[in-house]
Amino acid sequence: MHRRWRSFAEPRGGPVIRVLQFNILADSLADGATIQEKTLPAPHLCDVGAAGCHYHFHAETPCHTFRTLKPHLDWELRRAQIVDILRNANADLICLQEVDCFNDLKAALEPVGFQGRFCKKAWRKIKDGSAVFWREEVLWLEDWKALQILPGSAMTALLLRFVTRDGKRLVVCATHLKAGFSAAMEEHRLAQVLELQKLIHRFSGESAAIVIAADLNAHCRSYALCTPLTCCDPAALVEPKAVCALLDGGFQSAYAEFPSFTAWSGWLNRDVKANLDYILYKGPVQPLGVLEGPEEESVSAYSELLPNQSWPSDHIHLVADLELL
Repeated sequence: MHRRWRSFAEPRGGPVIRVLQFNILADSLADGATIQEKTLPAPHLCDVGAAGCHYHFHAETPCHTFRTLKPHLDWELRRAQIVDILRNANADLICLQEVDCFNDLKAALEPVGFQGRFCKKAWRKIKDGSAVFWREEVLWLEDWKALQILPGSAMTALLLRFVTRDGKRLVVCATHLKAGFSAAMEEHRLAQVLELQKLIHRFSGESAAIVIAADLNAHCRSYALCTPLTCCDPAALVEPKAVCALLDGGFQSAYAEFPSFTAWSGWLNRDVKANLDYILYKGPVQPLGVLEGPEEESVSAYSELLPNQSWPSDHIHLVADLELL
């Protein structure tokens, strides 16, 4: 998957932290097909910036099986691919979602200088959660908390407070919000975001740089849902509210322009494409550069989309260099 690095600012002399954000696809959620069936990607989702959920057929029960073959989702295979991605990024701060094999990642990253913390989602039946790893020679952990975002919700937030060698303070939030492509689910995520901002404010205190690295499960632009009447039905429009609330709250994207997509899932019965993953910042921080997203053709060339035999998740990873001022 070819991607380019884009620089857009010169450093001012402060410490530079490379941040990586990645929903790695939990092993407990990685169910693949037993037979490879050729289902072409929805044509309208192949357009740059297109987003939504397109059903190839409607199943009688909820379908949580990817189109890629089961052997492509074997954890040992994907673990090696994920570790290669994490190590090759040369990041100082790694924020992950859908982690249910934390000890495997810890064993791979500790020998190269990382420490980590894990925060499972709230409900017992759910196995995955968020994790943060940091390079010890760059960041010193001052405090951390794992918090439930809203009562009655499985979603949690992992909050960590760091200090750099020269005394700069950095607060990091890794989280994963509720999934769902509908106006009602966007309202639900808006409530989660508003509460999340309160939790971050109480934890961070004054004058700290703040970074949110998360799978918000929320697209950054309006999009039309596909309905039984038509694809991209203009009468079924979903307006962005969760991401807008964070921007209205003073957060900015490390990406000058949001990527075309960060997730493009190929399920047996549907394609799901959107910009769901974010590196957001607030306070004395300057973004210096980012790893740009891939072109649509690099994913649509695979009939199964993501994940596939070459890529271990239905999400791509984001990388940004942030200078603390």
